[in-house]
Amino acid sequence: MKGIGKHIKNNGTVLGLFFMMLLAVIINRNFLTIENLTNVLRQASMNGMIAIGMTMVIICGSIDLSVGTMIGFSGFLALYLSNFSLILAIGVPLLFGLLVGLINAFLINKCKVAPFIATLSMMMAVKGVTLILTKENTYFAEHPVESFSYVGRGILLNYITVPSVLFVGVSLLGAVLLNRTAAGRSMYAVGGNEEAARMMGVNVEKTRLVAHVLTGLMAALSGITLVSRVGAAYPLAGEGKELDVIAACVIGGTALTGGKGKVSGTFIGVLIIGLLTNIFNMQTFLNSFWEKVITGTLVLVVVLIQSIQENHIKIYKGSKKTASVK
Repeated sequence: MKGIGKHIKNNGTVLGLFFMMLLAVIINRNFLTIENLTNVLRQASMNGMIAIGMTMVIICGSIDLSVGTMIGFSGFLALYLSNFSLILAIGVPLLFGLLVGLINAFLINKCKVAPFIATLSMMMAVKGVTLILTKENTYFAEHPVESFSYVGRGILLNYITVPSVLFVGVSLLGAVLLNRTAAGRSMYAVGGNEEAARMMGVNVEKTRLVAHVLTGLMAALSGITLVSRVGAAYPLAGEGKELDVIAACVIGGTALTGGKGKVSGTFIGVLIIGLLTNIFNMQTFLNSFWEKVITGTLVLVVVLIQSIQENHIKIYKGSKKTASVK
């Protein structure tokens, strides 16, 4: 029984994914068609790319609430510049995402502003600039270069979409960074115990900087992909997406207290939320707003489980120390 319990604990997100797929098949037998599965992965890729960066930020013990508005602004930039050049349409928004990540890191590291406040301020500022530039209207490019639409609509080998490839590629790179590099190990150290990380010689500020910059880049890439697919830039397109992204990270096992998380878990968490959206699109007996209720409940349950596990670990370590003293 202990072995079964440990297996469930280590693979809870995988079991959750299988459960969601089973539920989807029960609701609609067309769920397992190649077209529908391709659509689920493509839809999930928008949040998924940001979630990989957010995983690193949360592992560092930080947070980034500006990613939602970054989607809207970077999308507008990309679509506007697509009138002139594909390189500008992709390069400039990515540079802006990098800049926002740098500013967030500067506010947190140098100005000692709490991550929640720093990124919330950035979220409001970017949103305001987007609304000013678009005049609160949806923007349509006049003469976009034809190749720009390939980023969001391109299909490889009949069914594999370009956004899906980007999501999988970003996930693989994120997994390598966290598991195979000194920068990844530093992120876990900073999130686990910042003071201990400093004593071990870890550059805490640089580590946070890397995490926030990567998250800014991923938010910009998501915005580029979105407008490339839909052909229009809605100024509030990414509003609230930061909550979906954080939810995917938490469902995937990333601890909001920092120091714990895996890219593979986040990948599955993104798919679970994507499947949930797909299920609600296929059914007719529940109001679509119930999707948010279920997502919030899932996040709460996962956080409670994490809290219980951490308390058990602390109690176990405490009892072990007491026994050693005796």
